[in-house]
Amino acid sequence: MQSVHVCPSCENRFESRNKLYKHLRQSIECINKPGFNLTVTPATVRPKRLSAALLVGYKGCADDVEREVEQYLLKVEKPCMFERIFNNTRVSEKITITRSSSASYRMSPFLQQSDDIAASADVLTFSYQSKDTQDYSDIDTVEKMRMWLDDANAALQPKGIKVFSRRTMDPSEVFHAEQHCTVRIYDFVLPVKAILPEGISDWNSLEEIQKIELQQRMKRAMKLLTSPVPPDRGGYLWRKSKDQNDLRECGHHRWHNFCTGGLTPNDAAAGRIIDRFHVVFEEPVRDFVRTTEEGKQFILLRLKGDGFVVDQVRRMVGVMICLMHDYLPEIYVPFVFDSMNIIDTPIAPRGLTYLKQARFGFHTHHRSFFANMPTCTLPLNELGSIESMGEVSYDPIRDVIPSSMYARHIVSEMCLSDTASNENIDIWLADIKNTSAMITSKMSRMLLLREKFKFPDIIDTSCLLKPPKLYEKVLRLLREADKSGSWPTTSTARSKVIDMKSIENRVNSISCDDREEEGGGSFSVGKPVQGSTPRGNTLFGELIEAIFELEGKIAPGRKPSTMVAINRRAGFKPHVDAGAGYGQSSSLIVGLGDYEGGELAVEKEEFNIRYKPLEFDGWRSRHWTLPFRGERFSLVYFTPATSMT
Repeated sequence: MQSVHVCPSCENRFESRNKLYKHLRQSIECINKPGFNLTVTPATVRPKRLSAALLVGYKGCADDVEREVEQYLLKVEKPCMFERIFNNTRVSEKITITRSSSASYRMSPFLQQSDDIAASADVLTFSYQSKDTQDYSDIDTVEKMRMWLDDANAALQPKGIKVFSRRTMDPSEVFHAEQHCTVRIYDFVLPVKAILPEGISDWNSLEEIQKIELQQRMKRAMKLLTSPVPPDRGGYLWRKSKDQNDLRECGHHRWHNFCTGGLTPNDAAAGRIIDRFHVVFEEPVRDFVRTTEEGKQFILLRLKGDGFVVDQVRRMVGVMICLMHDYLPEIYVPFVFDSMNIIDTPIAPRGLTYLKQARFGFHTHHRSFFANMPTCTLPLNELGSIESMGEVSYDPIRDVIPSSMYARHIVSEMCLSDTASNENIDIWLADIKNTSAMITSKMSRMLLLREKFKFPDIIDTSCLLKPPKLYEKVLRLLREADKSGSWPTTSTARSKVIDMKSIENRVNSISCDDREEEGGGSFSVGKPVQGSTPRGNTLFGELIEAIFELEGKIAPGRKPSTMVAINRRAGFKPHVDAGAGYGQSSSLIVGLGDYEGGELAVEKEEFNIRYKPLEFDGWRSRHWTLPFRGERFSLVYFTPATSMT
């Protein structure tokens, strides 16, 4: 029987759904009738995508700026926005906002811009479905564009936001400010006092040879902190190539220690590529040190990369200063980038960093995205006059004059801030000197431990605590499984957080006959809610039963776990447990066997787990294995969130 479709307003019948909606689109009377509850677009109003990019400057939190701009756009663009009719009510479309300094698309809180960072050239894009009847060609004329910009500044300037330029995108062009941003450039205003020898506060009081030496020391420190790039590589094409992905994966320059907030080295956010870290010289004489009108001396540092983790710019500057003053040895640089290490990094003062520019691959090449676009009317209050633009030094966005002038204004304010005063810089230098001493002590201890446990020497078991009786059965079964030759291979995902290189070195240092027994690895057993049954469930049935029985004895007040990870001579890198679903319960770990070292580090604390069970939050807290030698088994009990529910 053929279906009949009836118009809810006029009750006319139609043989198909398409013909019914065609009738509704052409009948305004039916749509406007009270009680009409279908979403229908009238044929006389066809939506059209309108997209535009804005070049903005601000001081303060970028997220707050984005919300203020969105509220303003919703107010001024509402008459142009396409409306749908639902339940006899007109509903406007939403405005979509993207920002080059945001981390929404990349979905990592560690890539979010800090709220103390200003900007002289952040890029925001907005888009919405507009009405076809509106004539949008007018907005592209210089006069109309400048009027729009001036109106926007009149409304947003009191909130600390300035809109310098606008570029209307072609309807067919898809542009996402965060997704398409390939290079982000940050400037750091460094008071010259930070690099001068103790007791000297004026750059001009130094002899020429001292100035040259300081410049060379700074250049070397910057080079050490710049990502290694092959001489025949670079630019946007290389960023998208397999070569750079290999560079990210191979572990060079992992920025986890330069991030505030507990970033792990295996996190994708830690694999940033820093193209350049250099001094911006004053043009045209190329002065290393600049001087403001008030006589404040400073150095303008520029950092260029595909992205920066939270406080990375400040920590890179802090490490650079410590290397220049010999507060930290140069061996600290490879140590801090090693994915096996979690260690502090000196941090520069807040409030001296600003976003200078965002570039967009093929959209910009080496020119500004807003080159040749109309700009707001000059001057913008405190920014000065257009004649003073000739004093502005080399600027990658010099085509947008208001933005360049605003950058100079930001620098001037930062130089005159309390943070940049000589007294506060002296306090900061004393603080990072003490911090560097503690960092050096911790690094030396870790290096000595690794040297001590570098080779699998014979262990004097008489000095070790004998296994408590309740562990004897599990330890015996673990040793039998170890020698059985059936130990399951480590999964690809888990091998990324295991120090496989140390396992290979241990195996290669012994005879061929003993290599199988000295291998390392990890596998899980239990009752997973998702996925297939682990292979170990069928291989070592008696062992698994004994392991879960052991949990009840060593942690009688703990709810029984559904899964356990069994580790054999495996040193784990700093990581957090992925869990399943929405995380997992707290983890319970215990070490077994005859070994030395091998403590578990949880954030900045170290725990001896040899026959000493430890409960910790493995899903939120970074944890890893300290160097060890000998036979080392560990059991990690946990329950995935899906099992808990």
